[in-house]
Amino acid sequence: MTAIAMEMDKRNKHVNETGDIPKQRKKHIQHKIRIGTWNVRGTFEEGALKHLINETRKYNLDVVAIQETKQKGKITTEIEDHMFFNSGVENRMLGVGFLVNNIYKDSVIEFEGISDRLCKIRIRGKYRKLTLINAHAHSEDKDEDIKTRFYEELDEVLNKIPKFDIKCLIGDMNAKVGREEEYSVTTGGKSLHKVSNDNGKRLIEFALENSMKIVSTAFDHKDIHKETWIAPNGLTKNQIDHVLIEMKHAKNITNVRSYRGADADSDHSLVRDETCKKYNKCSKL
Repeated sequence: MTAIAMEMDKRNKHVNETGDIPKQRKKHIQHKIRIGTWNVRGTFEEGALKHLINETRKYNLDVVAIQETKQKGKITTEIEDHMFFNSGVENRMLGVGFLVNNIYKDSVIEFEGISDRLCKIRIRGKYRKLTLINAHAHSEDKDEDIKTRFYEELDEVLNKIPKFDIKCLIGDMNAKVGREEEYSVTTGGKSLHKVSNDNGKRLIEFALENSMKIVSTAFDHKDIHKETWIAPNGLTKNQIDHVLIEMKHAKNITNVRSYRGADADSDHSLVRDETCKKYNKCSKL
């Protein structure tokens, strides 16, 4: 189970039903938003989402991108003090979605479920809006054509995001990004892996083509805090869950690391991304 959390200062603004902000009701509250990504391998069993919410509270996560929700269809529902957004299909094979703390509920402008591997959410900021794409890429052994089509669809999703939004891609990319010198500006050169696999090369190419940085491999941590997936035998450990943000905003990300203590009965670890960017927090006026 992998989660990535971004800490970002947010400012409070009350929004009405149309998404507009009445000037007479503005109120600003400094806060850091923490955004995560987590492959949880299922949320449909009774109590699973509540357990997941409890785990995210331990790490003070405000928005969490979830892979393998294994929930049907397009869902928007409130669970305890969180909103759950889901994009899935009838067979419950995969599914992606977001958990959003209710203090940010009114800052959510839009959620779009694209497939059981892609969805996005748009959040209102003090000066700019933030769009998070939640992605679950195909495994390394899938056919080339299937992996190519996925990245073509991902490109389409990214290109439709409004120009002035801050764009961030987070999720289970099944990609081992290497420490190759020629890609160090894009990757940061601090990956767990020395050599990129095919999925890693595809992710690097995607980042290069879209002027993004893979910030999940840009920080110098112990290996245990880079590992995001552990094989059942406990021997194979990979860093395959990632965070990308536009290169011009990369300095806003101050840290990315995994947290193995988060429990969701998954072979993935929680990954947390800390930022210093300002976004809206909602409170009663």
